[in-house]
Amino acid sequence: MLALLLAWHVGHGVPLAAQSLSESNGEIWWDVDLRYRATPRWTVAAEVSARGWNQVRISPGFEYAANRWLDLLGLVPLIAVTGPQGLVSSEIRFSPGVRLTWRAKPWLTLRNRDVVEFRRVHLQASDVTELSTRVRVRAEARIAIAPTTFAARSLLYGIADVEGFLTLGQQLSNQHILDRTRVRGGLGYRFNRWWTVEGLYLLETRWVTREDIQITTWNHILQMRLVHFIR
Repeated sequence: MLALLLAWHVGHGVPLAAQSLSESNGEIWWDVDLRYRATPRWTVAAEVSARGWNQVRISPGFEYAANRWLDLLGLVPLIAVTGPQGLVSSEIRFSPGVRLTWRAKPWLTLRNRDVVEFRRVHLQASDVTELSTRVRVRAEARIAIAPTTFAARSLLYGIADVEGFLTLGQQLSNQHILDRTRVRGGLGYRFNRWWTVEGLYLLETRWVTREDIQITTWNHILQMRLVHFIR
């Protein structure tokens, strides 16, 4: 599905512009994901992230394991962006979603994560609040490397995924529906049932059109994640 959306975007989703510009940036993201398994089906989570030098986010939420292949998700990310003069913008999101999991082999797990984000962004300088809705679709593969089974207590594994962001409704001020993609790849190591670390390279591509100028931004990101199950 995501591949079809990308193909459609290249052929039809990018409006003709008088000229185009491109830019490239580099960032480091630090994520700490705390999880508490309240029952065999319910998990409460809170992720704290520092993204670049000017963005902090706290994402409380929950997961409900409906069965072996379906998880229901609920997230409420709170995001603050700062600048030299202080707070630039603040954002709150309500993000319901689902995650599908297919354990194709003992060494291979495939996932599909679909989330709808209802966003409320307040711009500090202009005192304007913007509302928008978007859908995020992500396909992911995890491969057990050593040992070659996810049933092991400790293991090294590989991660690869691709994600598309689709803006809906009347919020298409930049004239794009699919206005952002992310491609990630990296490694993770699970020490035991409580502690996991991951290191990933993430390529984020964004498209926006302003005053008939199409701007393409390539963000090269090193993402470091720590996951801790409190219970």
